[in-house]
Amino acid sequence: MLSRVADSLYWMSRYLERAEHVSRLLAVRLDTATEQRDQQAVRSWRRLAASMWMPVPEPLTLSPAAVAESVTRGPANSPSILSFMQGARDNARQVREQISAEMWERLNLLYLHLRAVDFQSVWRNAPADLYNRIINDLYLFHGVSDATMRHGEGWHFIQLGRYIERTQLLARLLNVHFGAMPPGVPSDLEECDHIEWFALLRACSGFEAYCKVQTADVRSEAIAEFLMFDPLFPRSLRFAVDGIASEVALIGRGPEEKRDKSLARLTGRLKAKLDYAQVDEVLAPGARYLDEVHEACLAIHQGVYETYIDYGVDAVVAA
Repeated sequence: MLSRVADSLYWMSRYLERAEHVSRLLAVRLDTATEQRDQQAVRSWRRLAASMWMPVPEPLTLSPAAVAESVTRGPANSPSILSFMQGARDNARQVREQISAEMWERLNLLYLHLRAVDFQSVWRNAPADLYNRIINDLYLFHGVSDATMRHGEGWHFIQLGRYIERTQLLARLLNVHFGAMPPGVPSDLEECDHIEWFALLRACSGFEAYCKVQTADVRSEAIAEFLMFDPLFPRSLRFAVDGIASEVALIGRGPEEKRDKSLARLTGRLKAKLDYAQVDEVLAPGARYLDEVHEACLAIHQGVYETYIDYGVDAVVAA
């Protein structure tokens, strides 16, 4: 496979995962806002901003509508659902011959719908409906992809991009709920209330799955263990990391053996970190476990580029 094709499929998938993640956070935040007192709701909105790498607004200057609009449509070239969808569409357009016509149609329709949305009108009526539609449309896209695209190298690069992005997004989300506050996040967000724990599970589409494993007793330690280490739940850290290791193995070797081994070591170390850790290690005061997971994903991303995409002509000649 051409490296430019792998690159476009990989980034298309990463952008789509970001769009779905942010949409789910906003949908859940809007659904739970009416169940909280004003002070609790403000803290939840600030935590949402922190989980998406946004500057955390001060309580007195917080505007939920402004936060939602910024992460939905935002200014030009700023991180937002619209910019993520545009990035996914631009990458998909470059590899139209590699994806199915049905995939392109679903992606293009979602982008055009989102671009035409009048946010002020949506915010005044039923804003959660917008985000739920985005989520459902992305589910349709993933289903169409699985059903209509040949499951070769290109499809595996799509899966790899999804799992790397999901691991990084989950690590950040969990860090602002369980970890020591990342740089730039106020320490007054460390405490979560009961509704925020429910919201975290729902944001990961995991409330029903959690109840089947842990019953409906919502405890922070049990939630942390489930969302980090459950091997069978698709939106747990461990499941996503297992997906990274599996997809790297399925894609196979690149042009240079040395870089193959380096990438295999990086994925193996991260997998072991999730396979053998315990929740009390993560929740220990001063622990950097989730930061280390995020940093490991950055290293794996760099390894993927060096192995499969940006390896240089010398490696091809030598192979």
